[in-house]
Amino acid sequence: MRRYDVGVDIDVDIDIDVDGDIKECGTMIDGEIIFFLTGLAIAVTILHTFLKQAGRDEYAYLTLIVGLTIALLKVIPIVQQLFTQVQSVFKLY
Repeated sequence: MRRYDVGVDIDVDIDIDVDGDIKECGTMIDGEIIFFLTGLAIAVTILHTFLKQAGRDEYAYLTLIVGLTIALLKVIPIVQQLFTQVQSVFKLY
């Protein structure tokens, strides 16, 4: 494991395996969350459209609420991590 100091008391840990692939980047947001949210948005939109056209408005809105809840459950820990990092950079307690 290599450790790099990038200034302002932020350390980035980079773990490179034998093949040269980067396993984790300590302060970078994983790209998988973007693809997950995109797929979730597409699935919710398609379900909402089908249910709305079928006259099932209650289920269509329920689909939107469930999709929003799933997205928030995925995003809230990332936002919390961001606030923690900002707090540590500016030494806010």
